[in-house]
Amino acid sequence: MWIRPLFAVVAIVSFVAADGASTFAFPAEPAQDVPSSPSFRESPAGDTTPSVVARHTHRAIHLAQEGKLAAAIEEISHAVELAPTDFVPIYNRANFYLRLGEFARAIPDLSTAIELNPNVALAFLNRGIAYSNLGQLDKALDDLNHAERLDPSASLVFYNRAIVRGRRRDFDLAIADFTTALKIEPDDVPALLGRALVYETLGNTDRARDDYRAAATADPTNATAAQALIRLGR
Repeated sequence: MWIRPLFAVVAIVSFVAADGASTFAFPAEPAQDVPSSPSFRESPAGDTTPSVVARHTHRAIHLAQEGKLAAAIEEISHAVELAPTDFVPIYNRANFYLRLGEFARAIPDLSTAIELNPNVALAFLNRGIAYSNLGQLDKALDDLNHAERLDPSASLVFYNRAIVRGRRRDFDLAIADFTTALKIEPDDVPALLGRALVYETLGNTDRARDDYRAAATADPTNATAAQALIRLGR
């Protein structure tokens, strides 16, 4: 059986430009199907566990899509209790926690998901993002490196690793990762803004301006790019 899980991450750029003016938060946006491997047990109602788990999971996803994340967590927790060896419910619960910014609560669920299926790059990516937001940058980097090995074509892995490297002040490596992300997704506005911010941090205003211009072209409504171009001069 296949269930479409929600995937939500919050990636924070927290290094500051040379003039101290720029700290940005960029949400990332992917979604992928992940296979479920349910365990078959009888529920108290006599129904097989997989169908009950699926109902709880679908209800939880619907609640999350409505922005009712606390209710979604409560609903998905029933699925986790019924099928503790099913990857999908616990993975989704972790992502609901991520959307709430409850990174410390997301990590144990993601660690369990990784134990259940160590071949899903998204689980390592999300745990890396959770570690990053908690300031545990070495653990974040380890997870993002692992995610890259599992899926070397995922632009979000490079994007989020660039953020971690920027926070570690490994600026050349951050630029390299943003550049790889942009080779995969050339109009990725968050990656353009992230690389621009690194260039600005390094005092390379010409390249920063180029990236801000590219971001403004890709998304003419982007306020961050517009404000940066006013600050740097178009």
